[in-house]
Amino acid sequence: MDLSGKSYKAFIDRQEALRKQYSPEQAEKQHAKGKLTAQERISLLFDNGTFEEIDAFVTPASQPVEFGKVDRKYGDGVIVGHGKINGRLVFAYAQDFTIMGGSLGLVHSKKITKISSLLTSTASWEESSIFGKMPN
Repeated sequence: MDLSGKSYKAFIDRQEALRKQYSPEQAEKQHAKGKLTAQERISLLFDNGTFEEIDAFVTPASQPVEFGKVDRKYGDGVIVGHGKINGRLVFAYAQDFTIMGGSLGLVHSKKITKISSLLTSTASWEESSIFGKMPN
């Protein structure tokens, strides 16, 4: 693997942009409303170090919008993934109100559908997995 190539640099740049889009100011706005951020809710729910986010770098669909502001943030307002709770595999999503108000769009809904499909394709899902939206 070439760690000095253009693809690797683009990946590192995306990681940095994703990290920067979650500012302390956004977290404070959520805290002032008595809410946790999506990342904080996930951190509290899952066993430490087990959550694996899926499709973190997707952006909103390139649909022409006749109203409002188009925001090109990564994740499209929802964090989806899987991890373990008390050692059991769990699939979950948390709408991220710091990104586009957590509004539901095409890519946002596809991410939720994808994680649901991954759950149902897991061989022992009846015994080992749950799926749910994390409360605000």
